[in-house]
Amino acid sequence: MSEVKAKLSIVHVIQVIVDNVACFSILLVIIKAVLYRRKFLMKDGYDNFYLTKRLFEIRRLLKGLLFWLFGAFNASYYIICDYGLYWILDLVRRHMDYSTSAAVPPHLQLHVHGQGPMADMYRVSTGG
Repeated sequence: MSEVKAKLSIVHVIQVIVDNVACFSILLVIIKAVLYRRKFLMKDGYDNFYLTKRLFEIRRLLKGLLFWLFGAFNASYYIICDYGLYWILDLVRRHMDYSTSAAVPPHLQLHVHGQGPMADMYRVSTGG
């Protein structure tokens, strides 16, 4: 058992190192992307080569297309969620429906004492 633990400890150390390197790499990529975006949006000449009117037309068309695609996706998402909730509630209704033919024993009685709307409701529902 100690031999297995020794071999697994090496694997564990390698896994921790790889995890730390991956986290650092992801953090570095995010920081570089944020800095690039900031420079790109602030300075007109930063990495803005080969911009033509045709590219601006394509960008405008893509914005309109993306607007409609996101709207359609959002609407379909809510429709699917609504149907899923209906399906779950229908399953609950079907499987939780329980009716019994057992009658209430004749010697069982319910006496309601007191005044007020709740007492009146119990009296009406029990027929007493």
